[in-house]
Amino acid sequence: MSESIILNTDGFAFDEFTANEVAGALTSEIGYKYEPAIYQTGYAVIMTDIKKPVKEVADPVIFEEINLRPAWRSQIPSVFMFFMSIVFVLFTDTVMRLIGLSELNNFLYDVIRKSFNWNWVESAIFVIASLVSLLYFIKIVYSIYAFSYFIGPKGLEMTQGIISRDKVRVEFKDIRAQNLKQSFFGRILGVGSIDIFTSGSNKSELSFINISNPGSIMKELIERKKH
Repeated sequence: MSESIILNTDGFAFDEFTANEVAGALTSEIGYKYEPAIYQTGYAVIMTDIKKPVKEVADPVIFEEINLRPAWRSQIPSVFMFFMSIVFVLFTDTVMRLIGLSELNNFLYDVIRKSFNWNWVESAIFVIASLVSLLYFIKIVYSIYAFSYFIGPKGLEMTQGIISRDKVRVEFKDIRAQNLKQSFFGRILGVGSIDIFTSGSNKSELSFINISNPGSIMKELIERKKH
């Protein structure tokens, strides 16, 4: 314990109230603990601890890890086309008749039936619709499960691929800019993409594609970059 004594400017002791005020002000400004103590006929202010500052050090900010994938609802148009093609596969003849409701389409429908073996035409349409269904199914699964994103305390990662995988990592200290992209329908569905640019490139280093709540994720990235 130090006995560094502080007295009034005239060399005399403080009164109790002034001593408390001076001790509080010194503790707040300097960061070491000062307290009033009885001195002669009044009070002096002494430094009671020169080793441990009393100023509280802010606790370090701890960020949780965040794992993301493209949102299912970003594939709503593809899901719609997938189910339409399935309907075409299951009800080929009925759909063709519905398409031929107008006189012109009905005429073309009759011409096709008379000019070609209709069973072959139906088979070809069935095969084509089946292939379209399969392609849309692959597109939906790949768009969601081939991409995963990771936001850690110090950086970002994007992993791409299902069988073989490529991984890109960017540290927060290297991020130069973030760009949020959200279409009109993306705003309705609550999905969007974020492009990440680093100081060493004019092209985006990685992108978070079709993620949910992109605005909140953008704010999270900015906050983490500050720390």
